Amino acid sequence: MANYDKMLEVQKENIKINIENAIQAVEELFYKNKPLTMRDIAEFAGVSVNFLYAHNEIMEKIDYYKSIPSNEVTLELIYQKYENKT
Repeated sequence: MANYDKMLEVQKENIKINIENAIQAVEELFYKNKPLTMRDIAEFAGVSVNFLYAHNEIMEKIDYYKSIPSNEVTLELIYQKYENKT
C-alpha cells in the first residue's frame, strides 16, 4: 500500500510540473508573438492537447492572453513588464 501512495504522490507532482510548463509555454509563445493554438502550446510544453483542456488554470491563462490586443505597443509594454519579473 505504501508503494501505491508513493506512486500517487509522484504522479501528482508530475501533473503540477506539467501544468507549470504549460502555463510557461503560453506566456512564452505570447511574448514571442506566436499564435496561441492548442497544438502549439501542447507541443511547446511537452503535454497533450487533452491535458490542456483538462486543467482549468491552463485554460484561464490561455483565455487571458488571447483577450489582450496584439498590437506592437501593448506587446512591448507587456514584454518589458515580463523582463522586469525575471
